[in-house]
Amino acid sequence: MDEEKRKIKEVDTENNQDSNYYGSLLPSVYNKSNTLISAKYKSTLFENKLLALALSTLRTDSKTGEISSTIKAGHIRKVLNANTGSFYNQLAKAAKNMTGKKVGYNNPEVQKFEYMAVVIYAKYDNGYFTIEFNPKMKEYLVEIKGNYTRLSLPVMMSFNSVYSFRLYEFLRSRAYTPKNLQHIGEKSRFTVTASLAELKMMLGVVNAAEDKVQEILDASENPDYDMAVQVASEKMFEKNHEFKKQVVDVAVSEINEKSDIEVAYEIMRATRNEISGFLFDIRFKKKEAIALTDEEKDEIYEKISDLIDEPLKIRDVKAIADAAEYDYELVRKTYEGITEAYGDCSSIDNFTGFIISAIKDGYYEKPVKKNGKKAKPGKKENPFNRFEQNEYDFETLEKELAGNL
Repeated sequence: MDEEKRKIKEVDTENNQDSNYYGSLLPSVYNKSNTLISAKYKSTLFENKLLALALSTLRTDSKTGEISSTIKAGHIRKVLNANTGSFYNQLAKAAKNMTGKKVGYNNPEVQKFEYMAVVIYAKYDNGYFTIEFNPKMKEYLVEIKGNYTRLSLPVMMSFNSVYSFRLYEFLRSRAYTPKNLQHIGEKSRFTVTASLAELKMMLGVVNAAEDKVQEILDASENPDYDMAVQVASEKMFEKNHEFKKQVVDVAVSEINEKSDIEVAYEIMRATRNEISGFLFDIRFKKKEAIALTDEEKDEIYEKISDLIDEPLKIRDVKAIADAAEYDYELVRKTYEGITEAYGDCSSIDNFTGFIISAIKDGYYEKPVKKNGKKAKPGKKENPFNRFEQNEYDFETLEKELAGNL
């Protein structure tokens, strides 16, 4: 068996083991770098879903470093429900467009820039579709250590509007950001603001790939999005009420119906008749358990062990992971908040119970600073003092965890 056929067979085997949603075809969750989520580009719903499928089935060749995804075309057709028109033509067009996308940044003030293609190769042959990613994107694809969003593949595949897909990614990527957090309670709530011009580019109703638009975006680390929209020749929904009704309202309605968050928004106005942006208010619905493989759980246990300096037994690590519903980013930000408040956590009795309480109460903001000084344990301004250092019945907990593995 040649190397390419061997890799394809392995991918099919993995796909058949990892999911209980698509009839054992594909994994149910994947990670996407927030750098990719925040990139400004115009793309179709088909392209976005195809990229999501590729990100959920990435493989790295240990010898060549090649990062790629190979999926049966039949699987793609089934998951994308692509039953209208020529599937082959849709796939060919999407592949061509995807290989032209790039990400990067430019900071003229320090004379530093970096640009790179995301997808460098795509092919369809003998019933299989293969995407090869730029190996320089490794830290944004397979070695993501932070600043990423864990997304549900079933949710992303359920969207019927590209605006729903892109807006959900954008809003979801801002979750667990302390500055956006507004309330701690039964349901986590956060707010996200976006200017009208930037949102239009984010959702692709303005083509950010045009040269004259790129010139403005590249002119500063904080570009003038309003000017970029003005010079763009390829744009839709130029009237703000049309953008609100046909883009934002459609996206919010579908997100509320199909995802794990509930979204409402307020219009921000520069003048009485002029929209300047949107203030989105997001609440999490009741979380549904995400089915993880034993290998994925072991990987999260290992990351938590590496993160936390305090001596922990494996049962402690499992208890922390379970409390966070295996959301490593939530554990990381909670731990960072605690270490910011306490420094040396050895002063905390029952550290495991303490961090679990912080996770369950949803608190991971850094402590308030007073006169530029860090809050000290025992002081009123230290927000972590409100957590009880609970005692946990680890024998019972281990039995519960064993039942969930």
